[in-house]
Amino acid sequence: VRLSGPQSKSVTVNYTTRTVGGGATEAARAGGTGDYVKTSGTLKFEASSYWKIISIPLQPDTANESDETFQVVLSGNAGILRAVGTVTILNDD
Repeated sequence: VRLSGPQSKSVTVNYTTRTVGGGATEAARAGGTGDYVKTSGTLKFEASSYWKIISIPLQPDTANESDETFQVVLSGNAGILRAVGTVTILNDD
């Protein structure tokens, strides 16, 4: 997650994953069926920072399938450059 630049005060960004028409499906928890584990949380950016990494667990499978996508949606009281990002899971089989 990258903000528009360093902020003058601490800010927070909420994030959540969501399934879209790109084929990736959500697993309710690790080990469940689906392509990725539903993930949400809050990032706190201190005044001088402007980027952080979100980790989203993927669920490996042995099916030979096309690349699949899902989205990460951001909200909060910060200068967010893009509120929705698309994640592509490449076929690893």
